[in-house]
Amino acid sequence: MKITVFAPKPYWFNEGQPKVLKEHNKRMDLEIYCTDPTGKECGNYKNVHVYKSYTNAYLFCPKLFCCKKTDKILAHGYTTFLSLIALFKCKELYFMPHYHPIGSSPLFKLFRTIYDPTIGKLLFNKSKKIFCVSEFEKKEIVSKFQINPKKIIVIYNGIDLNKFNNSHPYFVNKKIILYVGRFEKYKNIQLLMKAMKYLPDYELKIIGSGPYLSELKKILIPQIEIIKNLSDSEVARWYKTCSVFVTLSDIEAFGLTVVEALASGKPVVVNDATSLSEFADKYNCVKKIKVHKQNSIELAKLIEQTSKIKIKNVDLSDYNWDKICKEIESEVVE
Repeated sequence: MKITVFAPKPYWFNEGQPKVLKEHNKRMDLEIYCTDPTGKECGNYKNVHVYKSYTNAYLFCPKLFCCKKTDKILAHGYTTFLSLIALFKCKELYFMPHYHPIGSSPLFKLFRTIYDPTIGKLLFNKSKKIFCVSEFEKKEIVSKFQINPKKIIVIYNGIDLNKFNNSHPYFVNKKIILYVGRFEKYKNIQLLMKAMKYLPDYELKIIGSGPYLSELKKILIPQIEIIKNLSDSEVARWYKTCSVFVTLSDIEAFGLTVVEALASGKPVVVNDATSLSEFADKYNCVKKIKVHKQNSIELAKLIEQTSKIKIKNVDLSDYNWDKICKEIESEVVE
């Protein structure tokens, strides 16, 4: 059975949600409706229909109202107007919110005080089923919106294990600390960078892009390299090269990069917050730290200690895309 999907952006965009959509599209029969804020990718591509959105955030796209009604829609994204449109275009809404409890900037935090008790509450209440990517996300939704936990299903995001199994490390002459992800203030990359002066035997590689780049450049030191525009295979090689992976985000519904690091056989340091702390509870090779309560010296010490952990036989079966997509499909198609 074909499943109609409303998603923020096309699966060929190099961002978190489109990467999830790409894996779903490989394994499920989908008809996808999504947006492009730039307008450059608008058009019809086989089973993907891309419309212009008139805002970069929340993706206001009136043209999606022109889509024909259908029985069921699987909608991605809590803070997009796409999910609201999807609600009016189907009999049953299946919602994959990727929910964050707070906004990523002062403006978005203010907007959420209006959005959450109105549109957000409506979406959760009217959804037939809600798919969460972590127990943390489920707990936050139940607590804030008083949603019946029985209609929430926790299904993790996955990774392509073969991509990391078949990757080879770069040759380096120093121990490498790695960060991969968006450059945003809430990701706390700046705190990791400040800890580097207490780690003289290590180099830090920061891979990604985002609006906080200019601020990060102000605190660059010779130990730190910012790398942009890498292919997926090149990123996989850096995972295999590093001694330890670090991600200290304050806002995270899941934490895909943690799983990618574990698949590469690397220990991980995470912020003791949101969904990231779940990995530390699940795997003894993932260590957590309260980054806003402990200083740079304590962070550096934990990174150094964690880098010495040797990983053996980490069970990542919960993050197998084939298993994940079959579970989603069975819940929607039933």
